Amino acid sequence: MNNEVGAMSVDQARAAVEGLIAEGEKLFVEPAEEAVSQLVQLGPITREFFSRYSTLKTRLGGFELSSSSIQASEYVDGFVSIGHSEDWDVVQRLGSDEVFVVEGFETCEEEMEIRFPSVYHLAVDEAQQG
Repeated sequence: MNNEVGAMSVDQARAAVEGLIAEGEKLFVEPAEEAVSQLVQLGPITREFFSRYSTLKTRLGGFELSSSSIQASEYVDGFVSIGHSEDWDVVQRLGSDEVFVVEGFETCEEEMEIRFPSVYHLAVDEAQQG
């Protein structure tokens, strides 16, 4: 994670995501149209994110957060998958807003080092990568 992104408050990261969406070059969204039952298992910031956007993805579509793909993680017990990239999964603990990036079935919680304070921080970081 970019240190500048990690130092942002949630409000700053949310505003940065909104700005990137408005620019229309790096992040693209589909607005949320209906409540998603899986949201109750997510943290408050993540619930708010998915109440606004059903899908957020990068320009080339390699990275995506989607309310339609919220499910128990295939990789880490007790975690929920909220999105993916080409070679990794985006997961959270039940009820938490901290975001982890995992790769493959050999990942255990102790090995999960890439963390973001919220989905907004992750989205800003991804937009800066592409």
